[in-house]
Amino acid sequence: VEADRRRQMEEAFAENERSRRQQLLDTAQAAYEAGDHAAALDRLSMLRLLDPANTQAEDLELDVLRDLSRTQEAAGDLASAIITLGQFMAKAPDNADAQADLTRLHDKSATIAQRSRNIQELYSRGLDAFVAEEFDVAHRLFIDARELAPEDADITAMLDRVERMRSQRLAVVCGEARSLIGAGLIDEAEAAINRAASMGASADSLSSLRSLVGERRRELAYATEQRRREQEMATQLAALNNEPVDGIATPSGTTMRSTISASRRAELAALTGRANELFAAGETDEAVRIWELVLSEDPRNRDVVDALREEYLTRGMAAYAAGDLVGAVRDWERALRVAPDDPRTQGYLERARQQQARIRALKSDEDGTVGGVR
Repeated sequence: VEADRRRQMEEAFAENERSRRQQLLDTAQAAYEAGDHAAALDRLSMLRLLDPANTQAEDLELDVLRDLSRTQEAAGDLASAIITLGQFMAKAPDNADAQADLTRLHDKSATIAQRSRNIQELYSRGLDAFVAEEFDVAHRLFIDARELAPEDADITAMLDRVERMRSQRLAVVCGEARSLIGAGLIDEAEAAINRAASMGASADSLSSLRSLVGERRRELAYATEQRRREQEMATQLAALNNEPVDGIATPSGTTMRSTISASRRAELAALTGRANELFAAGETDEAVRIWELVLSEDPRNRDVVDALREEYLTRGMAAYAAGDLVGAVRDWERALRVAPDDPRTQGYLERARQQQARIRALKSDEDGTVGGVR
């Protein structure tokens, strides 16, 4: 019976994921048809994380990039058109028409700006580095180009654009640090903070993150001491009742005594089964509440970890597809707390943070400030 329930849950999770994939593809197509290239590319980027082999998504992304490059050229934004075509060529390197257009755009940009060969080489290399997301390299190249051509508006614009992207990347790393702190992954959080420091994060930002680390360390230390005391009490009670206490294998191969008695483990198994039934019946909120209860007592319960992770990932995908970025991040951070090493969760959060950083940067530009991170 339990195997049947587990299979039903797995089928339900798989169906939810298929539904979210199709929803993302549909919303991307609708955004493309409405001329909202940015929204279409955002949805397709997330879909690639879910389903890297989705050929429909690949074809649609190429259509969006090609159309976007033409729109940018028509608007006179040759630099953006070149970058977009470079992204297209990275995905379709054998497309002769796109390569011809890319060469034409480079020549057109150089002619309009009347750049010398040396300046054009720096500019082109900077654009290539930008497409490859090598923003530090791009920054140096555009700095060199601007020194030679301080009146070149395209070079100045690209330099500003690179600086915004570096700020966005910094915001992503800071967001990663906060999520890792919340998940209790202190070593990984400190590594992210060190990366932020090397990227030029402000002293205030670094101080705030390190303060959060200190607070989280104290919380974890307190929780560890509480568990140790509870374990001692459970062991003593089990001995008084002549009741066995489960042994749990550790990664080193040794065995530690669990705080959960055999009778309590049976009760938790019954609760888990009830939660699985509720989930299968569509009562997901109550199922999640019970799974969380079980997990609080038995954090090594793999079935419950897997169920909560999948449900939080699914909820995050639903929020993201509906345009609720804050809700998506909230649910994916819950998934990260449950399964800190899950690569899908990490990928979803990184993508969402990138989008949040872009939004902050746009708001900063509207407010007349530079960059998205202070």
